[in-house]
Amino acid sequence: MCGLHGELELPPTSQHFCPRCFSINFEKRVLKRIPRHIRGHSIAVALSGGKDSTTLLHVLNKFRRKLKIPTLFAIVLEEENLEIQATREKIIDELKATYPDIQYIQKSFTELFGYSLPKLVQQSDSKGLRFTPCAICGILHRHGILRIALDLRVDFIAMGNTIDDEAETVFLNIIRGNLEKNFRDTIQYRSVNKQPLPTRIKPLEKISEKTIRDYCRVNQLSIMKKKCTFAKRSFRSQITQFLIEIEKKNPRVLYNVTSPINKDMLLKTSVVQVHKCETCSSYSPKPECSACRIVRQIMS
Repeated sequence: MCGLHGELELPPTSQHFCPRCFSINFEKRVLKRIPRHIRGHSIAVALSGGKDSTTLLHVLNKFRRKLKIPTLFAIVLEEENLEIQATREKIIDELKATYPDIQYIQKSFTELFGYSLPKLVQQSDSKGLRFTPCAICGILHRHGILRIALDLRVDFIAMGNTIDDEAETVFLNIIRGNLEKNFRDTIQYRSVNKQPLPTRIKPLEKISEKTIRDYCRVNQLSIMKKKCTFAKRSFRSQITQFLIEIEKKNPRVLYNVTSPINKDMLLKTSVVQVHKCETCSSYSPKPECSACRIVRQIMS
């Protein structure tokens, strides 16, 4: 630390930093969450244009030589929601100009699944199905990113999940009766045809969204601030508001929720065999992946 008085905080500690020291310590935290064995391997960042994925792209690119990343991709999967699409395209164009050495791959839901997110939501609502827009989007995003990553033959997919996302997932698992998922350490997916599958990493999973916003502001990163209009229909959004209120009274709540009381509570790493989807080129524990299944249920 330089010794200068600073107003920027890095939770869960109560230390305050000047902008420069804040950025240095922030980046150290991100790098600490990146496994050493990624060195020499290609990485794809799932890029939405929002603060989390943009920050992750920025840090990986900044330390690309140190991490020995030969090829860095940015995968942009467009849901085709016209209310945010123009804003996202503007941000992506700015990122391309800022980071010209990164390879950008842009695909739409229609290209991969035959339908846009608004079309799927409209059809689901008209049929009275219980799929929320975020549930549809989340499933298609996960499988869409995997399909593109398989085509690119990347070894790792870097996700912009934050500690806020992890805490929300803990509560969702409890509410849905999937408590055991909160004590699961890691899952290794192995394809039955021995196709190498990219590994997902989450370097931001111990950093709060507030801290990431501060990093974006200090480093003047171009980010998309407009929110998806479908998000308000998500049950997760209610949990987000719940955690925001609790965090006002207990600033450590996100860290307490996402940290096991005892590491012995974590289940051992499990290996799951996955199959190539009969409809698309994605992989799933079942013959038909969840993305193709949900599209079939909605549009049939």
